[in-house]
Order: sequence, then C-alpha cells, then structure tokens
Amino acid sequence: MTYVDLKVLFAIPLFLLAIIDADGILFTVMAMTGLMLHCGASQVPYEQVEQSYTPDSTNTWTPVPHSRLVTEVRSHLDRANITVKEESHALTHDGGRY
Repeated sequence: MTYVDLKVLFAIPLFLLAIIDADGILFTVMAMTGLMLHCGASQVPYEQVEQSYTPDSTNTWTPVPHSRLVTEVRSHLDRANITVKEESHALTHDGGRY
C-alpha cells in the first residue's frame, strides 16, 4: 500500500476546501451555506419541529415524527464524533413535511 502525504491547502469555513499533494491540487470541495427552502416552506425553530403534527399510520405507511428523525441523525453523528455547529429546520404543508 502506498501512502501519500496530503495537506490541506486552505479552508474557508463553509465555503471551499482544497486538498493537495506534492504534485498539486488533488481536488476541491465546495459546501453550500445556509438553508435552501422548497417553495412554500418556512424556516422554524427546532421547538416547532418537535410540536409538528404526525399523521396516523395506515396499513401501508407508518410516518416518523420529524423530531425523531432529527434526534436519530444527531445520535449517529455524535457516535461518529461529528460535531454539529449549526442547525436549520424548515416545515411546509402546515408542518406536515420537514
């Protein structure tokens, strides 16, 4: 196995990251900043996500509360030692879609 000495050329938080080796830039990664909302959605505090309505189950569909989805994602990120620095949440269809 060959090991390559990689270095981070520069990092501008939430914008651009360039990875280089002895031959130059290998790749760059751009990250989107902010929350992009679908038409009709509104940004809301997490407390409103917790209070949003979860429809009843049917024979073919079992909805998951939006807050449970957020809790599960946070839990998995925490176990992977990934720190969330900022969160944004949005709801649409009278809180029925996250």
